[in-house]
Amino acid sequence: MPIAERPKPMQFRRIILCLAVAFLWAASDPDLASGQSSELMEAYNSYTTLYQQGRYSEAEPYAKEALRLATEEFGPNDPSTAFYLNELAVIYRTQGRYAEAEPLFEHSLAIWEKDLGPEHPHVVTSLNNFAELYRAQGNFAEAEMFARRALEIAEKALGPDHPHVAMSANMLGLLLNAQGEYAEAVPLHKRALAINEKTVGQAHPRIAIDLQNLAFNYQALGYYGEAEPLYQRSLARPSAAANLGVTSLGSGSPRCSAAASNISLPSGPPLGRVQDRRVVRSTDHLEPKARNCPPMVAKNCCSPLGLIS
Repeated sequence: MPIAERPKPMQFRRIILCLAVAFLWAASDPDLASGQSSELMEAYNSYTTLYQQGRYSEAEPYAKEALRLATEEFGPNDPSTAFYLNELAVIYRTQGRYAEAEPLFEHSLAIWEKDLGPEHPHVVTSLNNFAELYRAQGNFAEAEMFARRALEIAEKALGPDHPHVAMSANMLGLLLNAQGEYAEAVPLHKRALAINEKTVGQAHPRIAIDLQNLAFNYQALGYYGEAEPLYQRSLARPSAAANLGVTSLGSGSPRCSAAASNISLPSGPPLGRVQDRRVVRSTDHLEPKARNCPPMVAKNCCSPLGLIS
């Protein structure tokens, strides 16, 4: 089963930037037991549902309403309000409205840094959102700066083997890929894979994503012998393949098209209401939500499979 010809740098960049990430940086639902009103949660849940369906213009009014209610309930500079600022910024970015998204990201970052400290996990979320904002505009150097800072903070705040560290490592690796720095990106993708294998297990869809990220990177370097078995491993897991869209969307779906085009295969966040400044190390609340592929830009990141695990 032959590997396709090594992609040229611009061809590889197009593949990196066109496919959507299936997982989010800031995607934990606010804690329902944390004092938020039913009206606020209803608005937020409506926003989330519509966003997951790719109905971004319809989701936007609910994101705005959630922010309005949060501002009334918690105040304009509360960390919980910052969560809803971030969500509205994300919907703007998804629609390519970068000038509207940037000040909202700036405001949420300022709130979290001031109230929670510069090395809190929420700050990691915000920095990665900035990285994706600049990546979406082709400003890879600026994006890389934010991604490197996010990875450094995640390592200090959460430890070297936390799933958020894997996400940050993948983000930085993808930005390096986009700039043609494939050799520097390889250890970052390897690290993400190792962390996720340890923390979420082999059957989790994140593993298929990590395998494809690493395989695509090896392919770009011309290491076809290393790339091919990784591609095959990524598509060999029925549960993982289904989560990537291989079985449910078919071989032509954006989520599996990069892998399918490179190997011939047989047919077949915020953590909720912020109540203190403790760093929460449990991974239960960090499980990301699947998102569909936006028409222009992924909600949080695109990759060689646009995939950030």
